[in-house]
This record gives sequence, C-alpha cells and structure tokens, in this order.
Amino acid sequence: MNTTILWRLAWKEFRLLGGFWLAVLALCCVCLLIMAWRMKTTDDPANLFFVAMGITACYALGCGAIAFAGEREARTDGFQRVLPVTARDLLLGKLAHGLASTLILGVVVWAVAWLTARWLWRG
Repeated sequence: MNTTILWRLAWKEFRLLGGFWLAVLALCCVCLLIMAWRMKTTDDPANLFFVAMGITACYALGCGAIAFAGEREARTDGFQRVLPVTARDLLLGKLAHGLASTLILGVVVWAVAWLTARWLWRG
C-alpha cells in the first residue's frame, strides 16, 4: 500500500471531521468546568475523569458513524470508487484518522480533567 495515499485519505477525514472534534472538545471542557464549579471538595474527583472518558467514547462512536455516512452526505462516495486504491486502503485511512483523533482527544480531555481536579481540590 502506498503511504502517501493513506496520509491523503487521513487528511481528507480530518477536514471532514475537524469541526466535530473541536465541538466535542469544547463540550467536554465546558462540562468539566461546570462539574468542577458545582462540586464540593468532599466529592470524588474521579467523576471528572469518568465524564472525560465517556465523552471520548461518544466521540469515537460519532467519528465512526460520520466517517462512512459523511461520504454519502458530501457526495464523495462516487469519487472514492474511481480512486486507484482498494477498499481496504480506504478503510485503513478512515481507521487511521479515527484512532489518532480519538487518542489525541482522550489525552487532551484527560489533561483538562486533571487540571480541573487539581484546581478544584487545591484548597
């Protein structure tokens, strides 16, 4: 498989799902800040991490759904059929983007949850 094609497919997926990624990140940050504002210092800070990982899991499900439904919506499914790549290569490009963006989102929201918990239980 040609890695240039894989990276171009992953870049196309990023352009398609970049706004969704940013919206989920903003939603998670707002939810964590609201939770921290409403929590008391006696509450368990692990709840912030549960919310962060739950939102990351919801993003992964949404990313998987949009990756395939988005092709029909953007009317690029016909274009992809005539590309000189196999269906396996297309699937790998979508999976590469989905996995990478989910991992990056997970790390970012975990860091936000950690900073929020640290700020809340500082004193």
